[in-house]
Amino acid sequence: MKKQSILCFAIMLFILQVTFGQNFQINNNNFGAVGKITGSIQDSATNKPIEYATISVIGYEENQTVTGGITDGKGKFIVEKIPFGSYKVKLTFIGYSTVTLDSIKITPQKMVIDLGVQTLSQKTIQMGEVEVTGQKSAIEFAIDKMVVNVEKTLPAAGGSVIDVLKNTPSVNVDMDNNISLRGNSNVTILLDGRPSGVTDPDMLEQMPASAIEKIEIVTNPSAKYDADGTAGIINLITKKQQEMNWNGMIQANAGTRDNYGSSINLNFKQNDWNIFGSYDNRFNTFGMSGTIDRYTILPAGNINAHQEIKTRYKGFSQNFKIGADYSLDELNSFNTSILFNNGDGKFDNKSENRNEVSVGGDSASNYLGNNNAENERSTFDYTLSYKRKFSNPSQELTADFYYSNSVNNEDLNKFMDYTFGSQFPTNTIDLERTFSDNKNRLTSIKADYVVPVGETGKFETGAKSIFRIRNIDYKVEDFDYIVNSWINDTSQSNDFEYDEQIHAAYAMYSDNINKFKYQVGLRLEQAITRSEQKTLNLEYKKNYFSVIPTIHLSQEIAEGQELKLSYSRRLNRPPIQMVNPFIRYMDPLNAWAGNPYLKPEYTDSYEFGHNLIVGKSSLFSNIFYRKIHDNINQLTELRENNVTVSTFRNISEVQSYGIEFNGFTQLFDWWNLNGGFSFYGTKFDPNTAGLSNTNTSSIWNTRLTSMINLGWNTDLQFNFFYMSSNVTPQSKSKGMFFSDLGLKKTLLDNKLSISFRVNDVFNAMKFRNETNGYNFYSTINFKPNSQVFSISIQYNINNYMPKYEKRNEDSNSTNENGNPGY
Repeated sequence: MKKQSILCFAIMLFILQVTFGQNFQINNNNFGAVGKITGSIQDSATNKPIEYATISVIGYEENQTVTGGITDGKGKFIVEKIPFGSYKVKLTFIGYSTVTLDSIKITPQKMVIDLGVQTLSQKTIQMGEVEVTGQKSAIEFAIDKMVVNVEKTLPAAGGSVIDVLKNTPSVNVDMDNNISLRGNSNVTILLDGRPSGVTDPDMLEQMPASAIEKIEIVTNPSAKYDADGTAGIINLITKKQQEMNWNGMIQANAGTRDNYGSSINLNFKQNDWNIFGSYDNRFNTFGMSGTIDRYTILPAGNINAHQEIKTRYKGFSQNFKIGADYSLDELNSFNTSILFNNGDGKFDNKSENRNEVSVGGDSASNYLGNNNAENERSTFDYTLSYKRKFSNPSQELTADFYYSNSVNNEDLNKFMDYTFGSQFPTNTIDLERTFSDNKNRLTSIKADYVVPVGETGKFETGAKSIFRIRNIDYKVEDFDYIVNSWINDTSQSNDFEYDEQIHAAYAMYSDNINKFKYQVGLRLEQAITRSEQKTLNLEYKKNYFSVIPTIHLSQEIAEGQELKLSYSRRLNRPPIQMVNPFIRYMDPLNAWAGNPYLKPEYTDSYEFGHNLIVGKSSLFSNIFYRKIHDNINQLTELRENNVTVSTFRNISEVQSYGIEFNGFTQLFDWWNLNGGFSFYGTKFDPNTAGLSNTNTSSIWNTRLTSMINLGWNTDLQFNFFYMSSNVTPQSKSKGMFFSDLGLKKTLLDNKLSISFRVNDVFNAMKFRNETNGYNFYSTINFKPNSQVFSISIQYNINNYMPKYEKRNEDSNSTNENGNPGY
């Protein structure tokens, strides 16, 4: 009886096992009866995530790839729909060694395999029996952008952001701090992926380089980017730490010619909160001296005007930033931050003007000029972001609100002492003062959604609205000696307002087929603009709709080699200064005026690139071509009373082209070199009015950076830059060069560093230009006070290592999934 009971119990267990086993298999079959592999990939040297690394799942017996995937911006991956069986998993990325993981089994009992964090070593190539590993450079090249690591550049020790940009490939900065990218000044400058009042070039001269972690250069943006900026995007990423507990960094610097600065960064992270803050300031002094000569040919005679000018600027700027990240749970998080910037400056311009006149019987007419200006500026930026994650790590929803309000006020006093002559006013002393109030308010809201498609595909979409109001209130007063008081000059005073709305939506799909990757996108934008010249009681309206397609392709052709091809359409909206028609006089001989009828210019941009990595050396080359429609160009006209007026026009069509080479090599373990060569050319419409020189322009430049490790935790760095002469349709600028030298010593287990830097070692920087018009010829020669000696001290608290700021970009940068920001 007992044996029968045991037999019956065993039979019942067998029946239950078969029944539940079948039910379990049926339920699993309803979900595809397949498993998945997850994990993340990081750089072994920096522990930073690697985006676009390839994961290949290979059948163990047949040795063929079954499926695969790529990593997102956090370096994470998930490969789904893997049949039961045994596999090898291969992890690869261009310029890195390959890692293969064996004995990966997908079974009904274990359908999800988490590989955890895997690391790849940079640029490791086996050459015979010798293994060589590349070193990180101050400049890195990602799939869609170039990244400058500011802390590894000379200006990081006491320099400004402008100083860093002067040594950045593809970027040019002229004597007025005007920034151009590949010879094109229509570049969009962002702070942490958003437009900000502190990205004005003059304010970047005030911003210390120590406040910036990285600079991203994007020359051919995708559809996710705002369409502004025909040349591309320069994105400044501020420092922020996200380690547990608290840490920070303190820095101070001092230099010749009254240049000083300091900064502090603090961060505290615990549990679900991360609180960060920073403060920096900069006192800087800048001077320049030079001459302007103008030769005017008139039917009744000639006028030769000679000006000797000396300028000096002394300014102060400071930035406060505070923010917090909060994780509500594993799927929902918030980020908020406030940035406040304020500063002031004093500008002094002295000029001595001599004129030889053969008109009306006068032989000479001279005057002395002295312009003194004071400005005050402030910017307030506020951001609020929300992120929603899902069970699939590649799926994400984000929403952002951004508000910025900036004010820039300038008071200018002009003093003119004249010698009588028919070409100039008869007052012995002419006094004038101007008051300029500039306001810029911007509000934007946006939402983005990312969802994976299939095994390796990804679909992205989003919408955004921007509301911008800008106002320039310009008031001029002249001193009247008769009534002994200041009188408003209505001929120059004006109040101009420009309102703009931009509503946009985009969609983008990306995927890869083995080693071939592609991304296609489409962006639609509707712009609504209204400008009002209140002084003249004139109103201008312009609405336009833009279609912005983009495509990016890449193909890995061999170990360490990759080809890239991309196309994008960009547009350049004329800024407020270009559309205000009022004439503003800089001095009695020079003025400029805007053109309210300017249209936005559109650019079709094509780019082809090749990346090559061999051993300890790498070479990145690019060829680009742009066709610009309704190009906006500055032209100089000679008007009555020998006054030249600079204004703006839409030239029918412009073509630009160029080639760039950027490379890195490690000659020895203690000596690294990186450098580049760039050539840019432009072809204008030969029928454009006012172009008297030629219908083409060209320029080339080269740079070289040498980093030598002297031992004893000491590094020596030398930078050299040369820019050739530049011939444009109306002018020619002569070539120039400059070089910088720096020495850095680290102490106390890398907690303390002391740096010494020399800007323009040979004091060789000069700006020289020749301009030809219909009946005039002028030359400009200026020498800035560019040679500065400085010393900087930095101390890291709790092993501070700055990282990318956690942010959901308002526009045009890289979000946490590693995709271009929107």
